[in-house]
Amino acid sequence: MKPGALATALEIGREKFNARFASAKALYPALDGEYFANHLRDTVAPAVEVLSRIRPERVNAVADELYGVSLELMSKEMLGPATRYPEIAEAWETLFPKIAQLLSDNPRLIASGVSNAVYNVAQDAGGRYRAWIDAMGRSAPHLGDWDVFLKAGVILAWRLGMAHYRESAISALETMPDNLAFGLLAVDSEMTRSGLMKALRDPWWNPSEPEKKRGLSMSRRVGGFRGFGGPFITPPEVIAVDGRLYAFDAESCWVLFADCYGSSFKRYGGDLPEGKPENRKDFQIDKAGVALKDEATASFPPLADWASYASTQWTLAVSLPQSHYIYLVAAV
Repeated sequence: MKPGALATALEIGREKFNARFASAKALYPALDGEYFANHLRDTVAPAVEVLSRIRPERVNAVADELYGVSLELMSKEMLGPATRYPEIAEAWETLFPKIAQLLSDNPRLIASGVSNAVYNVAQDAGGRYRAWIDAMGRSAPHLGDWDVFLKAGVILAWRLGMAHYRESAISALETMPDNLAFGLLAVDSEMTRSGLMKALRDPWWNPSEPEKKRGLSMSRRVGGFRGFGGPFITPPEVIAVDGRLYAFDAESCWVLFADCYGSSFKRYGGDLPEGKPENRKDFQIDKAGVALKDEATASFPPLADWASYASTQWTLAVSLPQSHYIYLVAAV
């Protein structure tokens, strides 16, 4: 390893670190010493080097914790040559130097938390995990402690399309200072905090386009056949219970989340939710595919002869007899 703060810390604790690696390799023979050394050099050393300039007294403790977390993740193939999750190493290498101050306070919590967060973003938002890493890096100077960092991560994941984080993200926004809340949402207006929180009640209102003129339209097609990566084994049907949308096929039921940023399905189980299915009176669609919300109407011929529909205050979900997709209509 090249000379530097991490190399010095490892040299000071050489006997201890070698023993830890030997113990891990005894349990996980596939551990590759050369690759582990490369990981330390490429993904751990840059953050430790930054730390040596701002909090040198924490270098040895942080190096010790990051060494341990690295061994744990590599043993589980979350890091290393056999990993299917390159986003984790990328987050360590790119983000950690920018949050070295935070890392110095609780390196194990930060390293584990970032690894888990970027893994979830990669699973639910696809290749957009790089956008999450970049956005977290840009926000880093304003994230004073772990709690704020965690909340910012949830908000940015929501903005990248993880619609199931919406409620958690809005709760997090309520506790943040105005400049951080507005900055994380990229709000382009002179709104007040109370105005922002009121506007966010509508899931299809986009903070980046607050003045956009909106009309009833087909906002999104979601779902798909399980054999092609979707959730459904048979054409699904939809219901609404207690203000939440659900989709179900012959085997399972999912909660459907959707808003201006994206959509996601979360498995509910094999049974339908308890409660009486409901449709709000302000959202209707007839068999010709003409949808009505309040005083607005729009025609959607592809949705004619639907199999089922369900609605919340803001969203109409429609399924078709021969399709594995669900079509969402909203004021966008």
